[in-house]
Amino acid sequence: MIYDVDISYISFRFRCHSRYHFRYHLYHLYHLYHLVICIKFWLELRHTIMVQIIGLFYMFYTCYGSSFNNFFNKLTSKVNKKF
Repeated sequence: MIYDVDISYISFRFRCHSRYHFRYHLYHLYHLYHLVICIKFWLELRHTIMVQIIGLFYMFYTCYGSSFNNFFNKLTSKVNKKF
């Protein structure tokens, strides 16, 4: 009697597992797909932020680069004259 209950429990478990096995994989694939989308979004966002920061630096360099270069040239020439 116990043996029959064990076999029915095993067959019931196997039947449920085989019935929901594909759904189980789809559930995990959905979460993996969601993770990939999130990582891709953050990488693209990081890329756009980096491009914007580089663009800001380039804008400041093109607008104020000559005045910075003149300032540093004057500063280094004063330092060179002292030594």
